[in-house]
Amino acid sequence: MMRWYDEYLRMAYRRRHRTAAVRLLNRVAMAMFGAGIGPRRAAALEVVGRGSGRALSVPVVVADWNGERYLVSMLAERPNWVRNVRAAQGRAVLRHGNREAVVLTNVVPAERPPILRRYLTLAPGARPHIRVDRSASLDDFEAIADQIPVFRITHVPRPRDRPTGRHERFVRSRTDVARRVGPCSPPAARVAPTLAWPTIGGGHERPKQSA
Repeated sequence: MMRWYDEYLRMAYRRRHRTAAVRLLNRVAMAMFGAGIGPRRAAALEVVGRGSGRALSVPVVVADWNGERYLVSMLAERPNWVRNVRAAQGRAVLRHGNREAVVLTNVVPAERPPILRRYLTLAPGARPHIRVDRSASLDDFEAIADQIPVFRITHVPRPRDRPTGRHERFVRSRTDVARRVGPCSPPAARVAPTLAWPTIGGGHERPKQSA
């Protein structure tokens, strides 16, 4: 039974035999993972299509290894997202409840074996496509490492407190006014002129203050 299921998964992702059911499941998975539903390692990858220029999304499993995060292409070089990532120079977005701007960097084959083994531990759906058992030795993974693309995930921090829109225009206008007027005097230095009170003799004197 399991062999039949594994073979079905292999057939489902072949270009000519990919079924409508698989496409539907991918859409459901993208919506769930992008909304933060499911395990933390499940996410939706968003990358700009190299031909369409539109943002395209696929469900992915994020593998953690030695304090770093990685994406693995279980279908080798065939998926469009792999080509799109390379065309976009690694710029992409991961969604799992929130949006995280990232840069994906290619990992050289010599560093891939332990990452691939960790990936198969976390992604049961990938096991039918990578024909090495998840408990195999690193030597076995080394034999296929050059066939399976692996990308290191690097977080891109967002600009802090960057004013936008009307607020930015308001700040600019205040800055321009301050430059034209110059520095303002402190409140204590802004003394009103002394008021002169007329007297009967036509002169002026200051009003007397009561003791």
